This record gives sequence, structure tokens and C-alpha cells, in this order.
Amino acid sequence: MDKSSEVYPETEQQPSSSYTFTDRGLATGNYNYRLKQIDFNGNYEYFNLNNEVNIGIPLIFDLSQNYPNPFNPVTKINFDLPSDAITVLRIFDVQAGKSQHS
Repeated sequence: MDKSSEVYPETEQQPSSSYTFTDRGLATGNYNYRLKQIDFNGNYEYFNLNNEVNIGIPLIFDLSQNYPNPFNPVTKINFDLPSDAITVLRIFDVQAGKSQHS
């Protein structure tokens, strides 16, 4: 029985990777981010990302979906306002009963 194997040449380019990160609850301002790459042997290197992120005042009112989910005992609901204002957020159950904590 003849056994053979294929050998692939090494390339100098690493496969590209895509990263995502969501930073919630930031105050208005400009932010810069960097990526910390940690090798298996514990060595690390920082990479400054090119884009500056501008978190400004929202132009419209926005109410986000609650998370992690409505069946947990605690949930978070983010909302954005176009100007500073005293705000009340009331939560009702499916039978239109007001939540005891809202």
C-alpha cells in the first residue's frame, strides 16, 4: 500500500480576522481603542486602531431592546434622548399592569 501526503507551502500572510466589540453606556466624547494581542507563550503586543469614535448627543429619541432577556429577574433597557431631561420609564406587563419596580 502506497502512502502519500500532501505538503502545503507556508505563506507569510496570516489569515485575516474580523473583530467586533460593543461598548455600552459611554458618555458623550471622543474615544480611541487599541487591541491587545496575547500569544500562547504569554508575550503581548498592542495595536492602536486607526479610527477615533465620536459619541455625540443623539438626534432622536431611541429605546433599545431589553437584555439579556425578559425572563431573567434583572434586565437592562438603554435609551437615548436628544437633550437632557427628567425622564420616567414605566414598565407594564402584558396585562397592562404596572411593574412593581418601575
